[in-house]
Formats: sequence, structure tokens, C-alpha cells
Amino acid sequence: MNTPPKTSKSRQNTPIFDLNKIAFENKTHQNKSHLPPFVFIHGNSQNTSCGRDLFDYFYHRGHDVIAYDLPGHGDSPMQAEDYHFNDLVTLNQQIITSLDLNKPILCGHSLGGMIQAATIVDKNLSASSLIFCGSYDASPVQAALAQSQNAEAQQIFSSLDQYIAEAFKLYKGPKKYDFFSNLSLEDELIAIFNRRYTHPIANQINLTTLKDYNVRSQLAEKQLPILVLHGQEEDIIPAALVKVMQPAYDTMEVEWYPDGGHFAFYQQPQLTRDFLDKHYDFLQS
Repeated sequence: MNTPPKTSKSRQNTPIFDLNKIAFENKTHQNKSHLPPFVFIHGNSQNTSCGRDLFDYFYHRGHDVIAYDLPGHGDSPMQAEDYHFNDLVTLNQQIITSLDLNKPILCGHSLGGMIQAATIVDKNLSASSLIFCGSYDASPVQAALAQSQNAEAQQIFSSLDQYIAEAFKLYKGPKKYDFFSNLSLEDELIAIFNRRYTHPIANQINLTTLKDYNVRSQLAEKQLPILVLHGQEEDIIPAALVKVMQPAYDTMEVEWYPDGGHFAFYQQPQLTRDFLDKHYDFLQS
């Protein structure tokens, strides 16, 4: 495994990112909405374009909506080469606080969902609900090892190692690739485009500083409405892990994309909208 840049854990609560260098998408209604704002964070090596349909869904239902590109992704430049997952959590808290968002609906794909969950737990953020899109409440590698699924853990570990190594060769420079306008791309091609325009060090740090991420017990205690949208054919966060996670929560609903993989939530937008319609009241309960 590539060794992540060293980051001082004592700095985890000190902001290191400049908000003025973060690319935002922010749509607000002219008359102040009484509905909770919707905040979306994309997954590792992607950008806000993959959440466009979610963005539109909640906006047209009357919610103010916010999304942003993580540092080194999309239109947000790389700001530091020695940060940690915890710094992304602090960044998220900064953004939510600076925009004075009251009890938002937090949503994230993969890494983005992990950042949202950690913000709720580590920063004690009050949220209306949480939506996991192909995401999880712990490090997938560590979760598989904890369940004695050593072969599955090794497969995830090897896949991540290869993904990181290839990123340094594939990188062409910063660009905001429009994922939602290219829904026909196979997952293998998505993985290439992901790394072609995302800073490889950001990609590396995001994937190698997740080892200690595990919010299950604390998140479950909050009794927060959580909606999980997950592909049955996931290979990055296998479906088996989600099936182990669900019983830990009294307030979790899970919906499956029968033939979906890691990017199913935006590749199958109509099914995603159907799921959101079904659970819309639950997300605000």
C-alpha cells in the first residue's frame, strides 16, 4: 500500500483549508424555505456533477441546496498535501456553520457520506437525516477484517492500492468532468476519468487516512433517520457489509439497486427519485 503523507493528529480540529478556494454550488429560494437545507458531498475522485439530480430533486421540493467540490477535485484546487480525513470533516463543519444551515439533510456518496457521518458524530452536528449513497459507517477494509472476511478485506485493500498507484499515471490536470451528462460510461471508464482530473495526492490521502473511521455506535445512538441507497453488485463497499450494518440501527432504511454498482445512485436517477419519494417524509421526521 502506498504510504500516506504524515499528518499530525493534534491538528485535526484546526482548519487548514481556505473556504474561498472551495468551489460551491448553492441554490436558495427567494423566500426563506422552512424546509431543512440539503447538503451533498461527492465521493473520492469525483465532483458535484454526480449529485446533480439529487440537487434538483430537493430544490424543486422547496429545499435550499448546497454542494461543493472537495480540495483537489473538480473546480476546487489542491490546497495541502499533508491533510487527513479529519481535516475534511472539519472543512464540512466550517461550511455548514458559515452558511448557518439549520438541521440540514446531509447526503454523500462513498467518501462524501463518510464525511457527513463523521461530522454528525465528531462535531456533534444536529442534522435532520443522513443519506448514504454507496457509503458506509466504517472503513470497509477494517469492517471486513472485523467480520473475519479476510479474503474480502484483502480484495478491497488490493483494489484500493492499485487504484491509488494508477492515479499518478492517469492524472492529466484539474478539470471538472461532467459525470451526470455521461451516464452511459461503464464503471471501469468512470474509474479512469475519476483519476484523470483529480489530484492524485488527494486521491491517495482520502483513501489511506480512513483506517480509524468508525462511527457506528455513536451514530446509532443518535436515532437519526438514515437512508441507505446501495448497489447489490457493489465491489468497493460490498453489499454484505451493508447487511451487517443495518441491524445496528433502529432508524435506518435500505434500498437496493438490483444490478447497480458503486455509482448506481446517479446512473439510475429515476430509481433514486422513486426511493426519495418513498422515504421523503422519513427524511424529515
